[in-house]
Amino acid sequence: AILDIFIDIEDNKNISINPIIVNPSLQGMGYGTCVITNFIQNLHRILNKDDLETISVMIEPDNIPSVKCFEKSGFVYVENNKDGDFRIYKYKMK
Repeated sequence: AILDIFIDIEDNKNISINPIIVNPSLQGMGYGTCVITNFIQNLHRILNKDDLETISVMIEPDNIPSVKCFEKSGFVYVENNKDGDFRIYKYKMK
């Protein structure tokens, strides 16, 4: 499940989410990718917004299962955060 959704107050066309949690025994089976893909497809309905532009997520570099999951779902690495302890990935809404 998606843990949190954060809407940018200054520009509410961009949201941030926390990575999802998948039971380690079920990782690598496509469940996380399925959750993220369905979340993206239903995001306009969930938030009642039609003008969303991007979704961002911060992932620890050594969390390879999460990185793979978000990349398979269309997220692209953009940069490290200012402290360098997380990598920022973004998804551009269509």
